Amino acid sequence: MTYLIDTDDFTSRVDISSNRLLTKINAQIAPAQVKYLKNILCTELYEDLVTQYADGEAYMDERLQALYPFVVDFLVFKTYARYLVGANVIDTPSGSRVKADSGVDRAATAQERKDIRAQADDDANFYQDELVAYLKRNQDTFTEWRDSQCGCDARFVNKMNNITVIGKQSKEVISKNRIDYT
Repeated sequence: MTYLIDTDDFTSRVDISSNRLLTKINAQIAPAQVKYLKNILCTELYEDLVTQYADGEAYMDERLQALYPFVVDFLVFKTYARYLVGANVIDTPSGSRVKADSGVDRAATAQERKDIRAQADDDANFYQDELVAYLKRNQDTFTEWRDSQCGCDARFVNKMNNITVIGKQSKEVISKNRIDYT
């Protein structure tokens, strides 16, 4: 699978410790990319982006190069939100365990982890709106997106910016609550 982001993209956008297990972050990139980004871009545009990116960012056509920064912002924060769920959990032969403290710091409480996750989700939702707004403004350039029958033009986030639309709400609720940037 071709990943559209890597761990270097995180260092410029997310405040994350350099000693974090990068394998845990990398493990969340594919699900975020396939489960969420593909639903926003729709299959044809998503596959075009992945194919051209695999050939090298410099070889992407002009329209996809312009779209790519919006994709990176969204994917970083969606991946980060997924990563936070199990950030301090390690898998052991005895099952999942919370990572032990070094004695210097205390582990984040459940409420603190919930708040951090909520903030990451909020950031991901913001960038989802930015990505969809960009596609809507440039829908004549992204005709495969515009003409898709999957409803991806309605992939805005709830006005309160706290519920991602993908897999969460019906089209009636989406159209009633969405933020329209056109």
